[in-house]
Amino acid sequence: MLAAAERDLPAGFFSLTALEVYIRETFAAFGLKNSFAALDRELFIPAIDLDRAQRVVFGRNGLRERLWQQIDLFDAIEFSHFYTPRIDFNRPAVKLAAAVGLPLLGTSDSHLDEQFGTTFSLIEADLSVESVLAAVKHGRLSIVSRPLTLSRCLSIVARQALANARVAVRARLRPTSPAGETILTPR
Repeated sequence: MLAAAERDLPAGFFSLTALEVYIRETFAAFGLKNSFAALDRELFIPAIDLDRAQRVVFGRNGLRERLWQQIDLFDAIEFSHFYTPRIDFNRPAVKLAAAVGLPLLGTSDSHLDEQFGTTFSLIEADLSVESVLAAVKHGRLSIVSRPLTLSRCLSIVARQALANARVAVRARLRPTSPAGETILTPR
């Protein structure tokens, strides 16, 4: 319920401090680094720009050029929900996974309720973080997926673009607060 109301709540209404502490402590318990700067290798984060329906890579020089050099950083390749029977953005991912012997991991990358359940992974693991990660790394999973209709894809893109525009307009209309202060404004 809170997730659905999130876009209508003023900035600063929730604190993510407890989540940050949990992630920091969990990373420390597993000996993981909690800083991008502390990573041994450069980090690349792929995403989809829904406004342009194009893959965007955050990181110097882009992922495509260096993917093969750093494929050992990946435990699985994403199989996205966002495809139709005729327009399938997953084809390169399927080819790459087969070529390098990595499993595909079905994801919804959901921003809207209607995106849930269209693509997901069934993971053969116990209910623990360690077991789930090991199962993914060893390919003990299967993807459940059904393509979207073209009209549903376009609807998702349009609704997400409108939601992004709404957030941008609200951000411009909100008063700015001095550093460290949160201003709660009525709607």
